[in-house]
Amino acid sequence: MFLVADNTVHYFIILIRNGPHIIKTQMLSTHDPLMRGSLDFPNLIKIHGISANFNINLEIYSMVRVKRQE
Repeated sequence: MFLVADNTVHYFIILIRNGPHIIKTQMLSTHDPLMRGSLDFPNLIKIHGISANFNINLEIYSMVRVKRQE
């Protein structure tokens, strides 16, 4: 049997914007252990001082890196 190594790694980070405040998650990659087929960000996120009609923006950033075969 011939096994092919996966040389592609995906990195993810999430920014949460609440007005002038920005909260970031820890960066995770697809080489980190997957839980239930998903990436679980371990950060506990608390947003203080929000109003009744608050608005947050989630920005999800990703990067793909392919390792060269030598």
